[in-house]
Amino acid sequence: MTGYWQPYIGYAWVFVLALIFLTYLVLDGLVSGIGMLSLWIREPRLRKEMVESFSGVWHAHQTWLVVFAGLLFGSFPMVFGRMLPFLYLPVFLLIVGIAIRGISLELLELNESPGLWTFLFSLGSIILTFSQALLAVFTLKVIYYYAFFQFPASALPGNVFTLGLTLTLIFSYILFGATYLITKTSGDSESLFYAVARKASSALVVTVACVIVLLGIPRPQHPLILYTAFGIALLLSVILFRCLTHGKKKPLFFLAVFSFISLSFALFSTYPGFIPALSSISLFVSSPRSQYVMLIVFCLILPVIIMYNVFQYRVFLGEARKNAGS
Repeated sequence: MTGYWQPYIGYAWVFVLALIFLTYLVLDGLVSGIGMLSLWIREPRLRKEMVESFSGVWHAHQTWLVVFAGLLFGSFPMVFGRMLPFLYLPVFLLIVGIAIRGISLELLELNESPGLWTFLFSLGSIILTFSQALLAVFTLKVIYYYAFFQFPASALPGNVFTLGLTLTLIFSYILFGATYLITKTSGDSESLFYAVARKASSALVVTVACVIVLLGIPRPQHPLILYTAFGIALLLSVILFRCLTHGKKKPLFFLAVFSFISLSFALFSTYPGFIPALSSISLFVSSPRSQYVMLIVFCLILPVIIMYNVFQYRVFLGEARKNAGS
């Protein structure tokens, strides 16, 4: 039985790693989205309310990134070692973005020079978002290289994909932040974030559609994955837009997340050689004994992290003003 399942264990770990990294992107992207939004908000009271809306939960988001790095090293040590030299720049930018954003948030909570630290909070969020896009693009290039022993022939598709992915993350994070803030505010502030969410969702769909027109249609590689994922994303986006128009609150964030996942599948299917390159992933998986140890560690750690994150969000459930005044 062990020998039967061994060729497929690598794909199972790819799914687990993708799920963990996606969780990190959604949770941490929510904070980055609020950071980018705060750059355009001039009212000090509203900016303070925006920071207070997640002040009790944002510290634990980087836990998912640490778990991702540990599992990647344990399950694909060869991939981890070969990718790291290519990722110095995006990892450096990632650390810089996390540091700037974290310091800014801590000082904003202490009401220290709110104008300066709000700007640095936004700047750190932008750097962090750009670094995440670079991490994804560089990782895809490394996977492509070690699958086909060459980098993609043309630079234009890679540049279009990088720009499209960066804009997709920016608009997705703004959408996450706006839909989250809708549940934490009321009155004029709530109406403002409804309007922001509608614009962000429209811009997100248009961005991915443009990348598909430029890369997917002229060079169809996986049309079934591409058009199915994009069709699901369009359906979810229409439902999300209707909910935003009719003033609904509860399903907004989850609709935004699933729209982002579907659009990401459509976007990644346009990258040259991405799906064929994954067929060689079983060659880089670690030994069976290491896999069993990683599985045990993963099963022990994951429930603790999930319960801790759920507990945090439950404790700070409610509108930001009410939390601030209690």
